[in-house]
Amino acid sequence: MTTKTTTSSRPSSPGHTPPPVSPRFKPKQPLTHKRKLSDKLDTFLNLRQNPQQLIQKHILYATPEDDIESVKQQIQNKREERDKIKKRLKRKLSHDFRPTEQDIEERGIKLVPDVIRSDEEDEEEEIVVYGTHNGRQSFSLYKK
Repeated sequence: MTTKTTTSSRPSSPGHTPPPVSPRFKPKQPLTHKRKLSDKLDTFLNLRQNPQQLIQKHILYATPEDDIESVKQQIQNKREERDKIKKRLKRKLSHDFRPTEQDIEERGIKLVPDVIRSDEEDEEEEIVVYGTHNGRQSFSLYKK
């Protein structure tokens, strides 16, 4: 009796299934998705703005040093302006709001003490007349 030794590496042995054969070269897939992507890139590149226009709009800067310092300065200016507006609005929206002399002058209203009120050179102007008993604490608006 002879016994055969079977090894699993032999393809002829019973019960052995060889691994699937993968091709060395994969078949070419259609490149339509890459063509679409390149078309999108072309349209984006065509719609790109001129760098000089971007520099004029302060979106792009000519040198990096200008970029950092000018942006910091612009941000600081905007922050100060925003804080100034917030303070002014907060003051104006409070219940005990009294306009300052500067607010009144910005509206084009002339501040005139009670003593000068009798002058006739300021006809057809709105004037603010201060009461003399409180020392400029109370005032009223008159139209000549």
